[in-house]
Amino acid sequence: MFLATTLGVATLLVSNRPFGTTDLAALELAARNFGFQVLLAPHRPGPDPSLARIADSRSPGDVEAAATDSQYDYTPPTDERPYFFNMLRANQVLPSILGEPRAANVVMVGLLSRFLPFEEQIWEKVLEENIKPRYMDINRRAFQTGREFHEPVLE
Repeated sequence: MFLATTLGVATLLVSNRPFGTTDLAALELAARNFGFQVLLAPHRPGPDPSLARIADSRSPGDVEAAATDSQYDYTPPTDERPYFFNMLRANQVLPSILGEPRAANVVMVGLLSRFLPFEEQIWEKVLEENIKPRYMDINRRAFQTGREFHEPVLE
């Protein structure tokens, strides 16, 4: 495996045979020329211990054990889940903001609401119709957190 990244995007190259010295030299040169940082390569350890554990795995069980992480989803794609993303687990990060892990999905609904053509009052009504009154306060705050989330990529 050879993994390189730039500007928040990573490229993973795999082969059914070990990369030869010529292959690795060409990959290193291309990474350098295009401004990529090499995160993982067969001839040197990577800076991230999680990636090193995944790369050192020798069986599907080893990969599953190595990919287990509380903050990130490193699990490989399957037919049921065909896309690979190194995703932040919202229910692990957002509780520090809201104090309630179960409200993370409503934060995502709030974020989504910024991109759909419905008035905020409609979203509020939907929340009221689907959430028990005792949970409305935390879910209103969760929804607002999502609506107010600012990330330049989303603009």
